[in-house]
Amino acid sequence: VRGYYNKMVENAKIAVEQGYNHMNILVYDNGMVANFENGQLVRSYENIGADANILRSLELGSGMFLKLNNDYSIYKEGSLEYLLNVVKKYSREKPVLFFNQGAVCECEEQFSTIDDIVLREGWGMSWIGCYGYWKDDFDSWQNRDARQDTMFQQVDWFIRSYKKKRKIVYVQKRLTDRKETISKQGGYDFIRVHTTNYFVQFEELVNEKLLKKTSLINLKKRVLSCMLSWITKLKEDNGNKYSYEYNSPLIHLFTEYKMYPWFYIAIAKFEIKNILKSIKNR
Repeated sequence: VRGYYNKMVENAKIAVEQGYNHMNILVYDNGMVANFENGQLVRSYENIGADANILRSLELGSGMFLKLNNDYSIYKEGSLEYLLNVVKKYSREKPVLFFNQGAVCECEEQFSTIDDIVLREGWGMSWIGCYGYWKDDFDSWQNRDARQDTMFQQVDWFIRSYKKKRKIVYVQKRLTDRKETISKQGGYDFIRVHTTNYFVQFEELVNEKLLKKTSLINLKKRVLSCMLSWITKLKEDNGNKYSYEYNSPLIHLFTEYKMYPWFYIAIAKFEIKNILKSIKNR
């Protein structure tokens, strides 16, 4: 778990007090680690970077199932119990578990291909809170840091799990709320990370014939729509809430999308919308 150290420590203590002492709750925040086991708090201090922190937190985990959480997410009342029940339900078969961060029902679907999850989730597969891994699978992987510093090693671990299991359970209960806001969110090139870094693993799956090319194109279209919205959001924010780098974002998008005719239509619509908005605001 990254970020909100004090808040997450507080929530972890509450979870222990409410009887979740059979869980190992770990809060790791770029130099601070709090390990809750039977209500005990242990801290160590070492700044090793964001991606390395995530890897370290999973390596320190001692439970059967290692569940990640977004840094801005707080578990809803009753959701930890639901999570535990899902893990117990599938503890014998141990399929890939994927947690939809926006779902509103208590239901599960089973998918046999990555196409199913890519078409359903799109950009949503980038969110850390969607992922969890069976510890024995995680411990067996070599070069777990192969995708470190890309911000998407969680996707790599998901793909490794799928290649072994070939079965995905899509958990559709929303476990968390985004109640906390980050005072200054960012610190990386937002557009580059969420296009080039994000797409490369799916492009490799296409080459391995584990993902259809049409699914990759669908993913890229959906991500483009999100990136254009974020360009507007970041420009309007002007560095107040977000500190993402996004120098020459349209040039980067051109580099990534130039082979697709529909990209130029999307950019034209985007620019026309901005022009009309500028005229309206005069």
